[in-house]
Amino acid sequence: METPVAGWYQDPADATALRWWDGLGWTEYAKPAVPVAPAAPAFVAPPSYAAASGYPAAPGYPAAPGYVAAPGYGYQQAVSYPPAKLSRKEADRAVRRNNGFGYAGLALALFGMIFNPVAIPSALGIIFGAMGLARARALEGKGVTKQTGLGFSIAALILGLLGVIRQLSILVPALLGSVS
Repeated sequence: METPVAGWYQDPADATALRWWDGLGWTEYAKPAVPVAPAAPAFVAPPSYAAASGYPAAPGYPAAPGYVAAPGYGYQQAVSYPPAKLSRKEADRAVRRNNGFGYAGLALALFGMIFNPVAIPSALGIIFGAMGLARARALEGKGVTKQTGLGFSIAALILGLLGVIRQLSILVPALLGSVS
């Protein structure tokens, strides 16, 4: 069984959108499908009419740039490719937009590792990291494969746990020393 070649195809989940098929599966790249107006036939005035009236012949109506002229109506987009690889800054923005919990969890866990007043930021980092992990899994279930925040969420969980362990290693000996 052969699969279709890579290109923009009608999104199986949304009839008003196009989704990029990479040759193996659907990607997260999607864009709205824009109907193409049919190209109007070029009007060419008879030489005697244009010469007699002094007006030039009417120009033809070319197809809109970026679209394929096709007879009739329909959704036919010129072949274009998915955007180039995102820069680091754009990828970070996409993660924050897609999964703010994972990003916030990592920020709290890092703050907890550095300052860690009574392990509260580390504990919040664990909570937000777990929420971010759930959000990342939900995004993957919807077909988003990149910039889900999974790495940020896992890092938040790990750093949050290390922050709590670090704080406990400081507090427990201090409490046991004051008891005796």
